[in-house]
Amino acid sequence: MRARILVAALAIGLTAPASGAPTAPPVVVPAEGTPAQLPVLDITAEVQTLVLPTANLDGSLTDFDGKRFRLDANVLFRFDESDITPNGEAALAELVGKLEAAKATRVRIDGYTDDVGETAYNLRLSQRRADAVRDRLDAALGGRVTVTSAGHGEQNPVASNETKAGQALNRRVTVVVEK
Repeated sequence: MRARILVAALAIGLTAPASGAPTAPPVVVPAEGTPAQLPVLDITAEVQTLVLPTANLDGSLTDFDGKRFRLDANVLFRFDESDITPNGEAALAELVGKLEAAKATRVRIDGYTDDVGETAYNLRLSQRRADAVRDRLDAALGGRVTVTSAGHGEQNPVASNETKAGQALNRRVTVVVEK
C-alpha cells in the first residue's frame, strides 16, 4: 500500500508545474482584419564584397579577380614541352580579352612545375613555358603592354605533390596585372 501511495505522489509531483517556474507569456491573437504588431529591429552591418574565382569550361583559365589569372599547364602544353597547344591558344585568346578589359599596362607571367624530375630541369622548363606565354601575349597585345616572365620550377606549390591531382594543380602559369 505504501508503494502505491509513493508512486501516486511521485506521478502527481512530476506532472505538476514547479512553483516559481517561469511561465510563457500568453499568446495574443489579433482579431481578424487587425494588423499584427511586430517588434522592429534596426540591424546594421558592413557590406563585404565577395569575389569568387571563375574558370572557363575546360578549366584552362581561372580568373581570380580580373587582375590575377591561372592557366592550366596541362592544357597549355603537352607533357615535358613548352610549345603551346591549340587549346592553350584558345585559353590565351580569352586571357587577352581579360587583360584588355583590365586596361593592363604591365603584366607578369610566372611558370611553375610539379616536383617530378630534376629540380634544375623543372626550373628551365617552367622558364621556357613562361617565356612562351609571354611571347604570345606580347604579340597579341601589340606591344601596348609590358610583359615579363619568370620560371620558378617546383617552388610555391599550391597542392601536395604526393598525388597526381596535386601535381596537376602545381603545373601552372600565373598571370598578374601589375598596373
